Amino acid sequence: MEAEVKDLKSQVAETLKRIRTDPRANNKPVLGVNVDMMNRAKNGGYPKHMYHEREDAVVVMNEDEEQGVSRLGYVAHYIRRTFPKVLFRRNMNERYGVSEAEEKRARELGSFVSREPFVEEMTVRNAQEEEVALKRPAGKGCGKWVELITDLEPLPQDNSEDAALEIARLKGRLEEAEKRQLTHAKG
Repeated sequence: MEAEVKDLKSQVAETLKRIRTDPRANNKPVLGVNVDMMNRAKNGGYPKHMYHEREDAVVVMNEDEEQGVSRLGYVAHYIRRTFPKVLFRRNMNERYGVSEAEEKRARELGSFVSREPFVEEMTVRNAQEEEVALKRPAGKGCGKWVELITDLEPLPQDNSEDAALEIARLKGRLEEAEKRQLTHAKG
């Protein structure tokens, strides 16, 4: 019994020594949202995001980098940009559909297919590219380009009717209309 207590005490002492000498053990828990602010406070305000009217944002790590990109037209305040922009359109080509295998795999993972079926996307870098895309005639099975995916026309309803049955039904309606036309012409 006494040996077990002594063994336990030595294990506790060893564990505490290992934990206390591990530099990671001195880290206090922090909220992830504050890490960026804490790093900036320690590093004189860096890293800092710099923005440009036409180019992608960059991150500078010191004052020299900030001055260098400032000469190229970058500023520290956010500049709203309209380009690049993603355009969407309905495209019934099978390559834009969601395959059964893709749906099955997503279900097996306990997830869902995260993209809209039969939607084509295109990124335009400027107004000229957007104008060209909007003027280009749509191909077979394609809708018009829109800026918001919510503005897409809905998917066509799947008719389970056989094509031959549909043709026969339409022929019957045509014959009825022709008969009515003939009776009106005679009367």
